[in-house]
Amino acid sequence: MKRLISIITIVYLCLTSYSQELDTISNKVVKLDGVTVTSVLGSHTSETQTITQKEISDANVGQEPSHVFKAMPSVYARSDNGTDFGYGYYYIRGFDQTRINVTLDGMPWNESEDFGTYFANSPDLMGSLHSMTVERGASSKTIGISASAGNILLESVNLKTDTASYLQGVYGSFNTYKVSGVYNMGVKKGFGLHVRATTSHTDGYRENSWNNSHALTAKLGYFFNDRHSIDFISINGYHSNCQGWIGVTEDELEVNARANGNTRLETDNWIQSINKISYKGWLSDNTVLMASVYLQYQTGSYRFDLDNYMSRIEVFPISTGIIYDYGLTHYLYGGNVLVKSFIGKFTSIYGGVNAYGYQREHYMDNRNRNHWQNVDASEFYDNIGYKIDVTPFWGVNFVFKKFSLGGNLQFRYVDFRYNDKISNVCLTANDMGTRWFFFNGGIDLSYQFNKEHNLYAKLAVSNREPTRSDMFGGCEHLLASDIKADGLCTTTPELVHDVEFGWNLDNWYVKANVNLFYMHFKNELVLNGTLGTNGLPGHENAKDSYRTGVEVTVMTEPFNGFHLANSTSYSYGEITTETFGLQHHVFFPAWTLNQDIYYDNLHVGCAKFMFGVNYYFRSPIHISLPNDKMLPSNMSLNVYCNVLVKKHLELGVRFNNITNHKNYSYGSINGVGELLYVQEARFNFLTSLKYIF
Repeated sequence: MKRLISIITIVYLCLTSYSQELDTISNKVVKLDGVTVTSVLGSHTSETQTITQKEISDANVGQEPSHVFKAMPSVYARSDNGTDFGYGYYYIRGFDQTRINVTLDGMPWNESEDFGTYFANSPDLMGSLHSMTVERGASSKTIGISASAGNILLESVNLKTDTASYLQGVYGSFNTYKVSGVYNMGVKKGFGLHVRATTSHTDGYRENSWNNSHALTAKLGYFFNDRHSIDFISINGYHSNCQGWIGVTEDELEVNARANGNTRLETDNWIQSINKISYKGWLSDNTVLMASVYLQYQTGSYRFDLDNYMSRIEVFPISTGIIYDYGLTHYLYGGNVLVKSFIGKFTSIYGGVNAYGYQREHYMDNRNRNHWQNVDASEFYDNIGYKIDVTPFWGVNFVFKKFSLGGNLQFRYVDFRYNDKISNVCLTANDMGTRWFFFNGGIDLSYQFNKEHNLYAKLAVSNREPTRSDMFGGCEHLLASDIKADGLCTTTPELVHDVEFGWNLDNWYVKANVNLFYMHFKNELVLNGTLGTNGLPGHENAKDSYRTGVEVTVMTEPFNGFHLANSTSYSYGEITTETFGLQHHVFFPAWTLNQDIYYDNLHVGCAKFMFGVNYYFRSPIHISLPNDKMLPSNMSLNVYCNVLVKKHLELGVRFNNITNHKNYSYGSINGVGELLYVQEARFNFLTSLKYIF
């Protein structure tokens, strides 16, 4: 889509840091919803890149944000059904999304038990965003889960500046379509309003992998004056889905390239509602305050075919006819406060706290009895996990001539307990060893040689607790007696030290960044290529591990309208485990590359044309810790074209994987050592029509 590649433009943070409400900090003054504030909790380094509102608007056709992130170095994405719609997953430096902290306007987005981020539950989310910032590497500057691998900072629509309204229709291969409408009122008499409604569908590339999604989002704000404002946002989504998390053998793919390891009976459905009220304002000429309270709700279930799982994953065929339906309901409620003060011209300090409570109920009982088959009542379960997370944080930023220095400290108190409602037994954090006290922090330093060149360095230290799925062996339910007797509650947290060095170049001809990183872990919870009965990837502790690499981004315009943009990374890492000794990480590519060439300055009458070519490459990846199985490289050549007529009518078409290359996006190992592949779509297309008013 139009100027899709511009999402990899380097954000020159030491000069032009942009606000993410509670998520970034620099010493540059910006406008945020009518309140002049200095962005908070950010970095002077450039392992961070921002996708702006215009770039989001140009790229958005309803796909998951995951597939937009992969234009950045060290990032790749995949999906269950082989398309950009439905369940999507993303990796930064080989870490899955349980290690990547996601926030929206300073509010935690990851679900707090297993740290997953499911944009599918809020379809077409990018239609309500002002910006998306991706920070690679460990960080303690943001709230939410500990960011061992990186942060993704989502900023909702800006009621003052995002004033375009539109109707959009999308249609493409595999009966994929989306219809959406967005209304942005702007600000009138102090009030601002944004409303978005979306419905979308895809049959999926893989058989039995359809997805139906619907969303309704509203944001309302009131600006008392230029110094004080309040707003409310509500993001609501529903989707039903036929699952595709199980792969198939290569022999099966030779017979049917669209084969799916899951059956048509394995469906799921979810409702999610995310709500937040925020206040922003100046307490004095030198002190700004931001505060918010939030409530999130999600409910739904997913079905699990036991016979299919045993025959494909365990390779132990059984014939029970059992279809489980795993019910889940969760609430997340909390709030945060941040105060920042300026001391003199070049120094600022900030501090605040975020606190939330989380509870998720896991059940299979009479509430969802109509959705399962042949399940004996003795297998009923009903349990709740409760979690409390309290995170105070502090920081300082100082600028002296050409030097910029920042430091931050974060304290996390985490408490998880488990209530088995069937047995009427509640295990406290003391019983399970699931109370943690973490100190995280970091420093960053930059030096501005001149207007074009900048050097920077960063050191970050971050601790993180294991997920519930890791503690419970990939099961949805464990009896309280099982946890104590079998020692399944693995509670070893992980620790990472991350060192980054980099160089920025920014002039009239080229923007470039080179970033070197070294991440050293103790007790890293590494992916091991297994799948639990809940469908989530398995992890295990590694005594010692490291990841290192170099990330490069370059964007240039040799002549007016002709753009070249490249994003490349090379990485290497090793782990030491009790089971397999010294090995390489799984799902950790040595190389990623994204190359765009496009021209956007062709005018014919009242129409403006843009057309381009995109090439994406990901090198082979290990699929299990013994390092004896690998997924081959993934590559895709894509072409796209956009036409803008009289600034109101926009038509677009994109042809993906035009060489019809066979790409495997994911895989796992079954009980007899066979590699099960999840295949991406071969050649496919997507068209869009947008009317802007």
